[in-house]
Amino acid sequence: MSRYVYKMDDTSVEGITDLPAIPPDVNSAIGHVITRFNLLEIFLREVLVRFLSPDRGSAQLVAFSDDRFDWLRRQLLAQAGLKIRSTPLREEWSRFMAQIQELQEERNRLVHDLWMPVANPDGTFQLQRTRLRLQRGKVVPEIEHMPGDHVYAIAQDASDRFLDLIAFIPRLEAEGILYPTRL
Repeated sequence: MSRYVYKMDDTSVEGITDLPAIPPDVNSAIGHVITRFNLLEIFLREVLVRFLSPDRGSAQLVAFSDDRFDWLRRQLLAQAGLKIRSTPLREEWSRFMAQIQELQEERNRLVHDLWMPVANPDGTFQLQRTRLRLQRGKVVPEIEHMPGDHVYAIAQDASDRFLDLIAFIPRLEAEGILYPTRL
């Protein structure tokens, strides 16, 4: 396997007969981020269901009607603002949702930006993103690197926020603000 899967200045497609090999640890790290964040999002939507109504079907229609994460986050903040009477708990929920927003932004940056895996000499990997900008009539590349460890840290953050959410549920139940449907 070559050190670089692809180089920005490599414009020739001659001889390409297959997809470039992507190291398994790259796929594993990105897969962990995606699957852990998806699980977190599903459970956040289930919390919204429990905020909304004891009629699970009706609440699910609302909670799962819009797939934009920002919509979900705003709905959870609005419901908490309406229903959580304890100021410390409401503020803690708001801080938690701010952490979720930061995590979502990192996840989106990883998943939706154009990154290329680069093998490091020590056998680890990093992701490289090159953006082009125009400066004084010349195209100038701006290169950003994301170490593989950071990708795994995003996945761990998603796992930690999921566990934080699970810990919040009994506290919200104790306040009497979640309808008693099952997750």
